[in-house]
Amino acid sequence: GARGEPAAPAAGAAALPSDPLGDLLGLGAAAAPVAAAAPPKPPPVQFVQGAAVAPASFQAAWGALPPAASLAGVSLGAGGGQALAGGPRPLISHLAAEGVQCIASGGNFPAYKYFVYAHLQGGAARAPSLALMELTVDCSANAASGTVKTEDGALAEPARQVVEAALARFSG
Repeated sequence: GARGEPAAPAAGAAALPSDPLGDLLGLGAAAAPVAAAAPPKPPPVQFVQGAAVAPASFQAAWGALPPAASLAGVSLGAGGGQALAGGPRPLISHLAAEGVQCIASGGNFPAYKYFVYAHLQGGAARAPSLALMELTVDCSANAASGTVKTEDGALAEPARQVVEAALARFSG
């Protein structure tokens, strides 16, 4: 302002807090209201041990659930395709160690088909949810493709990502 006049407060400046404790803590006029804490991030989705699924139950659920996600050209780890030259078992064992159970497999080298399932936990889901998958492995291309079906549609994409990562870790 003009000489001798007290300076006007800057536009938008906060008034001094009326709470003397606020001043005591040194919060002063610049104190901003405490922002609400961000909600905690949900835990990552992962495969967990769950109850076995009977073949008839798998088949009924497979027929009832719509495709929710797909895998296309997912690379296996180095030498993964060649590791299957003797049959589909090495991938079944690998997937089991990753929490994915095989209910049926078939085919002849260099092409195999697997029907697998996993129980997923994490994300916004409170209880494990079932994911069913059909995987086709082309050993000569060292790649897999397939379809994912889930009881909880929100878990389809995380299920796809987790199984893709498991396939990428499969090597000869």
